[in-house]
Amino acid sequence: MGEWSCWECNAVNDADSEICASCGAEAPFAEPLSAGGPETGAEAETERSGSVYKSKNEETALQERMSALVHAVLNGEEDAQNFAEAMGEVFGDLDAFFTRLNEDLQGEEDHAAARMASRLNVSYSLFRLAWAQFADCSAENRQAADLGLLLAEQAFEALHWTADYLRRHKEPGGEHFRNMIGRAVEGFINGEIDRQAYAEAIAEADSYLRETVEEGRRLYFSALHEAEAFDGNNYKILLPVAESVERVGKKFGEAILAVHAG
Repeated sequence: MGEWSCWECNAVNDADSEICASCGAEAPFAEPLSAGGPETGAEAETERSGSVYKSKNEETALQERMSALVHAVLNGEEDAQNFAEAMGEVFGDLDAFFTRLNEDLQGEEDHAAARMASRLNVSYSLFRLAWAQFADCSAENRQAADLGLLLAEQAFEALHWTADYLRRHKEPGGEHFRNMIGRAVEGFINGEIDRQAYAEAIAEADSYLRETVEEGRRLYFSALHEAEAFDGNNYKILLPVAESVERVGKKFGEAILAVHAG
C-alpha cells in the first residue's frame, strides 16, 4: 500500500512507517483490499475458492451506491430531492450495518477487537461529516461533493478493516485459518485459484499470523506481569494467572494451526 491512515488519530503515514508519526499507534498489518483496489463488475460477483474475498462485500456495495449517487447529481442526472432521498437510504443501510458490527464486536474480547471498535467509531464520525457535505452537494457545488467523497473514502477504509476482521473471526469451524499458506499454494498449483486470488490468500495469511502472534505476545506479557505479583501467599491471584496462560496457549495454538500442514 502507498500510504496508510492511522486507526487511532486518522493521520496519514508513509508506507514504510511501522508506527503513526502523530500518535505512535501501530501500523495495520496488511491492506484489507486487494492490491488492485475494490472489485467491480462481474469480477466482484465471482466467488474465489481459497480466499476470504469470496464476493463483493457489503461495505463495498454501499460505497459504490454512494459514489454513483454523487456522480449522478454532479452530472445533472438526479435532482436535489431524489438525491437526498436516495442518499438517505444509503446512510440508513450504513446505520444498520454499523449496528450489526457493533453487536458482533461485543462478543470479541481480544485486543484486536478493541482496536476494531476504535476504528468503527472513527469511521462513523467520518460518515457523519461526509453526510453534512453531501447535504450541500450539487452540480454547482462540486467542492462539497469532492470533500464528502474524500471523507467517505476514509470512513469506508476504516469500516472495511472492522468488517473484514469480523468476517475472518466469525467463520464457522475455523477451517479457513488452518494451513493457510499450504492450501493457497496447493490451490494455485491445481488451478483452483488464479494469481490474484493466490496473492490475496498469501496476504491474508500474513495479516492473520501477524495479528495472532502479536495478540499472543501481548497476552504473554500480561500473564507474566500477573505471575510476578504472586508472593507465595496470595493464592487468589493464581486463578487469573492460569486463565491468562491458557489464553496465551490458545492464541499461539491458532498461529501454529495456521501454518501446520498436518
